[in-house]
Amino acid sequence: MNVEVTGPARATVLHLSGVVQGVGMRPLIYRIASALNLTGDVSNNSQGVTVRLWATSNQIAVFVSQLKDALPSGARIDAIATEVSVSPQRRPSAFSIAASAKGLGNSIIPDRASCTKCIAEVFDKHNRRFLHPFNSCTDCGPRFSILHKGVWDRRNTAMAAFSMCPRCDAEYRNAGDRRFHAETIACPDCGPKLYYRQQGTLYQQRQIELAAAAIASGQVIAVQGIGCFQLVCLASSDRAVEQLRALKQRPSKPLAVMVSDRDQLNSIADAGDAAWALVSSPESPIVLLPKRGRLISSRVAPGLSSVGVMLASSPLHHLLIARLKLPIVVSSANLSGNPPVSSLAELDAQLPGYSGQALYSDRPIVNRLDDSVTQLVVNAPRLLRRSRGYTPRHIDLPPGFDGGRVIMALGGHHKNTLCLLADQALQLSSWLGDLDSPAQRASYNSHVISMEKRYGGSIHYACDHHPNYYSSQLAGGRRPITKVWHHHAHAAACLAENRRHMDAPPLLTLVFDGSGLGADDSIWGGEFLLCNYRGFRRLGHLASVPLIGGEAAIKQPWRNLLSHLHSAAIWQQLTSRYPDLDVLKSLKSQPLNALSWQQVKQCNAPMHSSVGRLFDAVAAALGICFEAISYEGEAAMRLQAQAESCDDSTAYPFLIEAVENQIQLNPSAMWTALFADLASGTSTAQIARRFHNGLAQSCAAMAEQLFGSDPNWKEPLVALSGGVFQNALLYRETLQRLARAGFTTLGHGEIPANDSGISVGQALVAAAQLQQAEHCWPETAMVSK
Repeated sequence: MNVEVTGPARATVLHLSGVVQGVGMRPLIYRIASALNLTGDVSNNSQGVTVRLWATSNQIAVFVSQLKDALPSGARIDAIATEVSVSPQRRPSAFSIAASAKGLGNSIIPDRASCTKCIAEVFDKHNRRFLHPFNSCTDCGPRFSILHKGVWDRRNTAMAAFSMCPRCDAEYRNAGDRRFHAETIACPDCGPKLYYRQQGTLYQQRQIELAAAAIASGQVIAVQGIGCFQLVCLASSDRAVEQLRALKQRPSKPLAVMVSDRDQLNSIADAGDAAWALVSSPESPIVLLPKRGRLISSRVAPGLSSVGVMLASSPLHHLLIARLKLPIVVSSANLSGNPPVSSLAELDAQLPGYSGQALYSDRPIVNRLDDSVTQLVVNAPRLLRRSRGYTPRHIDLPPGFDGGRVIMALGGHHKNTLCLLADQALQLSSWLGDLDSPAQRASYNSHVISMEKRYGGSIHYACDHHPNYYSSQLAGGRRPITKVWHHHAHAAACLAENRRHMDAPPLLTLVFDGSGLGADDSIWGGEFLLCNYRGFRRLGHLASVPLIGGEAAIKQPWRNLLSHLHSAAIWQQLTSRYPDLDVLKSLKSQPLNALSWQQVKQCNAPMHSSVGRLFDAVAAALGICFEAISYEGEAAMRLQAQAESCDDSTAYPFLIEAVENQIQLNPSAMWTALFADLASGTSTAQIARRFHNGLAQSCAAMAEQLFGSDPNWKEPLVALSGGVFQNALLYRETLQRLARAGFTTLGHGEIPANDSGISVGQALVAAAQLQQAEHCWPETAMVSK
């Protein structure tokens, strides 16, 4: 194709930034330029892709238009910067793919699940890649998980150890082949080798057949996945699931199920077109979906109404599950609380009770990654854990930020992530987990050091105010530093998600979570904050109650119930009116005198306004996890499952009252109504639903009362953030009630609402406070106790 030439041809350089590496961009550019008879070259560089063209301005315009119209799946061009040379240059005779520039690189190349073409080849007996467990092309395959550093070139990846055979090399160099410049190209002759270890014997043939036979017999085996080793067993076997739980020391926390196709998905979960599109996307996350049928063990997600489902994400997984013809449980092969295992040696060391049966390869995992987790809420995906498939894709800076400083936000203590503000973008790390175990802290330290190496001494740090968070303690030896209040960081992350301008007027943000240090040194968790990036004012909150036993109350829901009933001054009334209620008898069996003394003296009973603990208290009242929980959020998740099984429209009442210049949401009336229902035999599901409805209704009522109370809040705009709003039912009900009250609502999507999103908020709060702009709301004036 020839393009009309207007004006002189000049050497023009286009700098492409965005998701432009590891997605087949260079081969596409080569084909378009060649078809247009343009000469020059294309190469990867530390910031993206550089295109050098000898062309007229009209030809450049046609080239860019065609490029944007034909972007590969998963590619995204955020910006094209153009340089036109005015000095004479020798015009090349053709267009070529040039060697990539050297350097540390800022490649944005998440791992991509196997495409349909590659999987079809794997199951095609006449294809030379038949049964090849490492098949990939420019559209799919491992990316970040195998990248050492630098730009996306084979030499910088774990594939560098595998020299291409003549046939793969020919495909790699053939512009008409879909593996043209596919850096992960391989075949059975030249690619990684698969092994199966069983009872001390190493097999290099029939590996998948033997592994499948072991799984089919009810055993648990380890499989080397894309970003980590995984434990795998039949999803239908109670015994196998319990064995896997024992290995991980994970008694009740839900496990994920892998399926082979849409039919298998529909056999275990309710999934419409939107859910299938998310499950089968190149990111291939675990998606939480309503359970269906009885084809999976009740021990997979005990007490919950949903199950996490994922599609086989690599040829190895497809081959394994195709032989089994049944869904399988797939969970990271690590002790609960430790980072994912990335090598066979780690696997053997971390799981002493493990049988030693492993399906693995000689291609190492460079960057360990757990599976991402998401759910569909109001027909939109909302990430709960951002990792494989999404990391290290950058997040655009909201408008108004100059991006002139390098800021590293160190995150919180639970569900930790790091966030680097650099190169005009936010780079959110993969999910790093809770920083409790030595292994998890060591992994966290290595991530911090790795980020620091890229920017030397030019980094400004941000961290949480809580002095006992490991991330805050690590920050203590680093300068300069900005400390950010926990719930302000949550709010700022939600503003960033919605690209709120740095100088936009403040808005009301509801931040509901388990706990975080507040500006008055008490524990916050049910906050109505008027905020922008620079600061916040606490306009209201859930009425505070003592956290009896401190940390013990987080794991023992009955303590929260007792605290709420005493704080509502209805304990004596309830025990007198309903002496035969089992839950009250159970509470009476506790050491009430000692607990009362703790509460009165506030000895190991700090005041808190946590909505997360309110959920625990309600769950305990209904006999759900009364004594203890085995994982964070268990009581609340089981309470949600009960509520979702009922369509009751009744809403329990919450009182809105002014106390010491603060508007408080008081649940005392809710407790009176709840116990009346409990005594009358109202079902657990109805009570759970009425609680959810009441809390959602009270959120809208609080917003209505607060609107206009501060002249800085000018728009009927409300944001929802914090881990409690991962509860899809509460989120939907709150959204609907706010809409009826005339409010527009902002929520989370790609940045998780839980603590794994606060590092984004920390980075932006620090940047906003450092950046001097004319229209600002000074942080010191905004913080309010």
